[in-house]
Amino acid sequence: MAARTRFLDQRNQRDAEFIVLVEKGEDELTLLLDLDVSAKGGFSSGECRIGMAKEYAIEMVHLLVEAIGRSAEPLPEWDRVGNVPYSWWDRGVRPGPDRIVSVLVRRGQIRVVISSPQDAVADGYIATMTREAAERLIEGMSQGLALMGSLKGPG
Repeated sequence: MAARTRFLDQRNQRDAEFIVLVEKGEDELTLLLDLDVSAKGGFSSGECRIGMAKEYAIEMVHLLVEAIGRSAEPLPEWDRVGNVPYSWWDRGVRPGPDRIVSVLVRRGQIRVVISSPQDAVADGYIATMTREAAERLIEGMSQGLALMGSLKGPG
């Protein structure tokens, strides 16, 4: 299952995209972020791939819902809604203190910051979206979470 959320990144003014993936027999939701959809790829092209255990993916959905609710507040600075751990690239790599997704909010905008582990090349990935784009991301993640139980292999 793959769900795409395409949006105009409010910070970089480029087309960006989150892709939610759930594979048969897996208890992990994969999030791909491409911060420059039109780029041809290459070094530091703004792409990253993370995995989240089901409970952390549910927590992230809750953070995004809270951020949408708070986005109408007249916050002059970015306000942290919360953090959730993730696994970097390889399935099964345990989340660590440097592997967190932060959800922030300010005046109608929601920011998802994926911190890079110390052994990664980039300093972090920052996606800044509207409430509507965040709602579509929630929908895609919710669809993936709903399928996780029904896609289990024999066991």
